[in-house]
Amino acid sequence: MESKFPFFEVVELSGDNVLLNADNCETGVGATVNPWVGGDDILKPREIFSADFVIGLRERKPFKFFVNVLGYRWSGPITQDMV
Repeated sequence: MESKFPFFEVVELSGDNVLLNADNCETGVGATVNPWVGGDDILKPREIFSADFVIGLRERKPFKFFVNVLGYRWSGPITQDMV
């Protein structure tokens, strides 16, 4: 199943650190990052992509950073220009 508009949502970021490149107004838990998955914004099975997370550290020490990968189920047609 394809995923339309995939995004990452921060579920944990410890140590008073902040996500500097969030796409919404949040900088901690709840912050989102939208990766580039092509012009159609559809993540297809076996498609590879990368995402950058720029984290501002309060202190230079170990921290926890966890995200969920979310999106919207897409079962619409995949046309040749989307491949």
